[in-house]
Amino acid sequence: MLLDKLNQFNKKQQRLILFLGLMGSIVCQILFSPINNKMVAHGYNIIDFEFAWTANTMDLILTAWQSIIPDIIIFMIIDMFYPILYGMILVSWVLLADYSEKLNNKLLLIAILAPVFDYAENIFSFIVLLYPSSYLVFIPFMISIFALIKFIAIVIVLIANILKIIF
Repeated sequence: MLLDKLNQFNKKQQRLILFLGLMGSIVCQILFSPINNKMVAHGYNIIDFEFAWTANTMDLILTAWQSIIPDIIIFMIIDMFYPILYGMILVSWVLLADYSEKLNNKLLLIAILAPVFDYAENIFSFIVLLYPSSYLVFIPFMISIFALIKFIAIVIVLIANILKIIF
């Protein structure tokens, strides 16, 4: 099973995974920045897009972004690498924290689920961006649900690790 294989990494391998995840995430953030600035200049950021919830709100965002949708598609292509990278960070943090086996496996599963839901969100986001005038009305809701689950999973792992450091 995947969790068993992850638990077999030694501390040096865990730190390498953390380092690679951090470096890759920094590169992604540098690449995201100019496109994010364009989004914000057009009235909305990526979080607004992820949490549009309704087709009406999504249409407002897409109308504002109409002239930069090709740039946002590039953003989304870069974003296909980002979940793996922050997933590496989350997984390595859990492994390095050295929890009990039962808690470790639960947190590893949560750390793995965050990128999975991010990819589901990205797939639906691509549909909206590629077909802004003809996407299915439920898709903005699905994007928002997947984003919410992703962020909850990330926060759970972060809080668990902060609590581990404190106590």
